[in-house]
Amino acid sequence: MNTQLPGIATRDATVLSVAKTPSITNLKKEGARLGRVVVALSIAVSTALPFAVSPIALADATNNTGTSSTAAKETPSTTSGTHSTPITPTVTPVPASQETTSPVVLPSAVTGLTVTSQDQSLLLSWDNPTATEGITGYDVKWSIDGKSWESLDSTMTSVQNSALISGLENGVNHFVQVSAKNVSGMGPAVSTSGTPAAIASAPRGPAVITTPQSGDPYGDAVRASQPSGYWPLTDVPSANSSSATASVGQTLNGNLSFGMPAPIGGTTAAYVNAQRLETGISVGNDFGLEAWVNPANMGDAGAIATVGDTTNGASLRVLANGAVQLIGHVNGEHTKVTSAKGLISLGSWNHVAVSVQAGTAALYVNGSKVIAAPVGVMPGVVAFAGNTDSGAQFVGSLAHLAVFNSALSENDVVAHWNAAGYSLGTGTTPTARSGDGFVVLEWSAPLNLGGGRIIGYKVEANNGSGWKDIVANSYTTNTSLFITNFADNSRIENGVTYNFRVRVITEAGEGTVSDDVQATPRGVASAPTQFDVVATGNGSVTLNWTAPTNDGGYSITGYRIEESDNGTDWRLYATASANTQTLTMTEIYTGTVFADSVYHFRVRAESSAGVGASTTAIPVAPWRSE
Repeated sequence: MNTQLPGIATRDATVLSVAKTPSITNLKKEGARLGRVVVALSIAVSTALPFAVSPIALADATNNTGTSSTAAKETPSTTSGTHSTPITPTVTPVPASQETTSPVVLPSAVTGLTVTSQDQSLLLSWDNPTATEGITGYDVKWSIDGKSWESLDSTMTSVQNSALISGLENGVNHFVQVSAKNVSGMGPAVSTSGTPAAIASAPRGPAVITTPQSGDPYGDAVRASQPSGYWPLTDVPSANSSSATASVGQTLNGNLSFGMPAPIGGTTAAYVNAQRLETGISVGNDFGLEAWVNPANMGDAGAIATVGDTTNGASLRVLANGAVQLIGHVNGEHTKVTSAKGLISLGSWNHVAVSVQAGTAALYVNGSKVIAAPVGVMPGVVAFAGNTDSGAQFVGSLAHLAVFNSALSENDVVAHWNAAGYSLGTGTTPTARSGDGFVVLEWSAPLNLGGGRIIGYKVEANNGSGWKDIVANSYTTNTSLFITNFADNSRIENGVTYNFRVRVITEAGEGTVSDDVQATPRGVASAPTQFDVVATGNGSVTLNWTAPTNDGGYSITGYRIEESDNGTDWRLYATASANTQTLTMTEIYTGTVFADSVYHFRVRAESSAGVGASTTAIPVAPWRSE
């Protein structure tokens, strides 16, 4: 039968088994051995295993070895044909605590992430995730290419839900992302993008066009340089928009819309939205390209024209910072010729040309050479607009596209520009033309957009009682506005002098305001007021009125009194001078007295603008005695 060692309680989980009726000597040896096993086991368990040896068993086994340290080193005896049975301890895991704590989940994604453009910085704001997630901070990163990211370390230890990323380059699009953080780690990232931008300068005055109404001096100058293809794109098209506007070369293949005012000649210009316009014309190593461009927005390197492809060819493009660039491709190797920034503005027409000769490219903007440098290009077929090698697209209007299968001289480009008779807007004052109940306001895009892009324009008017919005945001790059009413739908009035001003809206907000320009809508007068008609005596009718509240901007020269027998068919009954405000009549026709009948009368003011609005007709029945 098994025997328990002395001192080891039956209640303990660690049970030590020994051989039946051991000798005293063997028992002492086994006790010493047991002490070594238990101590070793205790050390191993306490350092490596998730279990604990019973402290009671460990203490009892150690205290009852009954041997010295020398005896403890002896091996068990096998005398009298018997042998000792090895003692194997059984280890029971310590029961887990009944009190458990739920782990903290990873944060959810932030919401409401917005980016506000500022000068050389982006201001980010977002909504906090739920309060139960124990947010300890946020990870804010930014990147130019969407691949290499930089972190804003200061936000990692803060629970604020906004961050300012500074030291950025204006006009360059930056990707940003925000993740919430807690003790369990980082939550999912939410991404967007923004472009740092300073406040834009004031809009300029409109461009001035001196091209004569008859003739085509610009087109004549271009054709004199013998282009391989020339498409003015400045006429209202027929069903086939391209063929309707081709004047030299074959049909331009592409789907165009029209509507933007043309820079010179014709009525409207072609609008493209990343359309690729195929010419079918191939050029050699020396060539020239020319166009009038009006970008609606400038992404990175929107294509004006391309030659060949991105392995062998060239691309003339406008950059987001307003520079023009020719990039050449030779067997996949690229060289670039880039002008200074800010030469091309959104919402403004610009004349752009490139001439390539003997491996050198010269770029021209508005008749001036802006750079000339070596470039490697290969011949190929020409197309206008569309995508570039970077995937960027040209969005805006194009006119007067021309392809030359030889280099353009500087004299050629200057001659074309001078023939256009086009002068860029100067100053910061728009122009205003008024008419009957309307004002046409015109301006040019600012010279400096602060690195942003045009989102729209804000136009305001003041008639002496404070500035009111004509339009809070036009959401267009158009630089003219036909004004008939305010943003609240109240109409502008003839004869009232208004001051008008304009400012551009970019990612950075409202730009610098332009100077004021005055305009007075002029037209016919409003209706005379306080008009009435009474029968004043035997066969007598008297009309009374006062002057119109609005003379339309012109002096009142007189009044017309009109009569109708049925209230529908009117005839001129009499006229009165400008200072007349009452008139008594006794005859319906000359020499014919009023009959016992109903007559209708109304009054209208006259000025150099014409006959004004009429009063409401009033019926009257003159009475007469026999």
